[in-house]
Amino acid sequence: MPDVRDGKWRIEQLYVNGCLAVPARTPNGHYAYIESTVKTGIDPKTGESGPIGDRAFLAHSKDIAPLLKLPPERLRDVVVSAYHSWDVSRHRIVSIDPEHSLVLLTGSYKSGFGRYTHRERYYLSNFREALDAPGEWFLDRDGTLFYMPRPGEDMAKAEVVAPVPETLLRLAGKAGGARVENILFQGLTFEYAAYLMPQEGMWPGQAAARVDAVVMADYARNIVFADCSIRRTGTYGIWFRDGCRDCVVERCLLEDLGAGGVRLGPTAHRPSDAGQLTSHCRIDNNIIRYAGRVWPDAVGILVGHSGDNQITHNDIAGMPYSGISVGWHWGYGDVPSKRNTISYNRIHHLGWDVLADMGGVYALGEAPGTVVCGNVFHDFAGDGNAGMHGVFTDNSVSYMRIESNLVYNVRDGGYKIGSGKDNIVRNNIFVSRPRDKGTPSGPVTFCMHFKGETHHSVTIEKNIICGCDGRVLHSPEFGDRLKLQNNIYWEPSGEPIRFIGHSFEEWQKMGRDAGSVIADPKFVDFDNNDFRLQADSPALALGFVPFDTSRAGVYGDPAWIAKARAFTAPPPWQGLPPPPPVTFYDGFEHTDVGSRPSRAYSRVEGKGDNIEVTEETAATGKRSLKITDAPGLEHGFNPHFSYAPNHREGITTFSFDVRMEQGAELSLEWRQQPGKPHYYIGPKLLFRNGQLTFADQPPLPLPLGVWTHIEISAGFGSKTDGTWQLTVTTPGAEPKHFSGLKFVNPETRSVTWLGFISVANCKGVYYIDNVKLETDFVEEARALGADVK
Repeated sequence: MPDVRDGKWRIEQLYVNGCLAVPARTPNGHYAYIESTVKTGIDPKTGESGPIGDRAFLAHSKDIAPLLKLPPERLRDVVVSAYHSWDVSRHRIVSIDPEHSLVLLTGSYKSGFGRYTHRERYYLSNFREALDAPGEWFLDRDGTLFYMPRPGEDMAKAEVVAPVPETLLRLAGKAGGARVENILFQGLTFEYAAYLMPQEGMWPGQAAARVDAVVMADYARNIVFADCSIRRTGTYGIWFRDGCRDCVVERCLLEDLGAGGVRLGPTAHRPSDAGQLTSHCRIDNNIIRYAGRVWPDAVGILVGHSGDNQITHNDIAGMPYSGISVGWHWGYGDVPSKRNTISYNRIHHLGWDVLADMGGVYALGEAPGTVVCGNVFHDFAGDGNAGMHGVFTDNSVSYMRIESNLVYNVRDGGYKIGSGKDNIVRNNIFVSRPRDKGTPSGPVTFCMHFKGETHHSVTIEKNIICGCDGRVLHSPEFGDRLKLQNNIYWEPSGEPIRFIGHSFEEWQKMGRDAGSVIADPKFVDFDNNDFRLQADSPALALGFVPFDTSRAGVYGDPAWIAKARAFTAPPPWQGLPPPPPVTFYDGFEHTDVGSRPSRAYSRVEGKGDNIEVTEETAATGKRSLKITDAPGLEHGFNPHFSYAPNHREGITTFSFDVRMEQGAELSLEWRQQPGKPHYYIGPKLLFRNGQLTFADQPPLPLPLGVWTHIEISAGFGSKTDGTWQLTVTTPGAEPKHFSGLKFVNPETRSVTWLGFISVANCKGVYYIDNVKLETDFVEEARALGADVK
């Protein structure tokens, strides 16, 4: 391919016999995990020290070993695809520091690596050494194309396509001028469109909003796409962007997409007048599936700054992220995205170990007149520490009606609210079942409120809320912001149902859930997902109105309906391989004074509390970590910092030096997440008032203002016996040893979270130094990629 050799042509997608080939990557099929974040370092653009946390991380040495032999020009071709929580960023490599396994990247992930989860995932691609699995390809700088055939492929007969253009059709009306009007596109196929990542890398933003489409339309009116196919793309399918009105997409098949399906309205800017607004469009009776092949954070249908649209009877499946996203404004205030109708869609098989913090319908910003009604959401699964819900109304969603929807087999349940005003959640069926591997399902209704909000957020009434292992509502104290009434709750397992720690009787005595009951709603066949109600269902007496779930999804020609049902579901969710166990030593000597600990997740409220590296004192060297508590914090567990060991087998040893000052209180906990109801605790120490309290031992006196060395060890997996050991060494004294100490929760089998929690409600300071985490599970740890010596 001489044009590639000469720099005239670049390809990033390749199709062999119609199937998207995989750019040579490692690991195959899953992910590597970052070992730690990096706060500061030498910025290659300036040559000076500065913040680099948005484009650098520490890797496990094993994961980047194949890159260390590459010459600089080939190293710069390697692509790092990083998975954060709900979004993805892609970067090229600037350099690698092999001594510290520091990977420095092009471009920026604005939020910074490690902000939303301790051990973010990534994979490496686009280098020949990674070409080791059938279906993978690599294009060398000299123009040679390498491909490893899949079983049964005869390359002498194969059709190999490398797409060139990103956009195949552009309808280019003019603002204030001539529009493109009155065109019917029927029975056409648009396929083989490319996506090329900028040389500096790409962060496409939430919902891959910076990615264009195969069909782009601006200032168009009465445009209809009917019975068309859009497939094998690197981008979105169709985007009615600026100034479009009365446009239709119906009976179209959009599949094998690099991003998502259909977009309405802009996201990069907000229309300043009615002529720029996209509105009154209808997206009806379409199949959108197998999407997110290039940008997994894309959505099936994205409604940005656009209102008065009808999103109806679509079948959306096989998306790594959300099905439909509506609204594009963070915060309260008037928005263009109002009076949208999202009804009778069937949205299923989302997530699947790729992304989270998602919904079948995800909403953002005020939404007066918007209705989410008659939809069916099912089979959302995957790992990740953020939620997966049928409907997720995120920040400031207001005046929305969510009615007569069915949600089942969705990992975290039916509904999640971020914040908002005067929403109605009525007459829905929310069914949750325990997750795979025996871990408890999330709450059916998850409510999270932003600080300072006191207004009414949502009325939840006349719903059937079923399952969730006895936990219905996960929420902070909400006062009058939530109103629940006339709901029916049922737990098939027989587990007692709790409401934020209260029994149902206690809950109702608090004035909650007037008219609600706990009772079997009497579905026709719960085990086989037939959620019609029997004639004597107690839900009917509460005012629940049965609805026909068969109306959701595509309609019309039986062959069209059969095509939607022919979706190939992914295999049953088994979870991701766990991240490798972490081992490290940190004396804070290489972290700038005033900075947070680079290897830990930390949280402060900024009200006099703080976590920072200091040179005020140190057990060894010059620096230590200073933790300052303050009175009147919103959460009693702040400030805190934590590590994610992921030690599931072998003997774990954790040691550190601590210096407690007057008034400070520290709780050290080793947790296994998830547990019941939320986590299990193994070892636990409490430093308070010059004493150390642990297990069933009498308090141990500890001097204030001096350094004490602590060492804890415990076995996990096959080596656990439910006990742990402690050694305490104070200056001038012999070490004190304690063995056979019992775990707080005997069910504990691993440590996935290890945290230092400041629990005082007054001003207080303590210092930490020489933090060291080890495991004796050396061989398996090395196989998984941990840096163990």
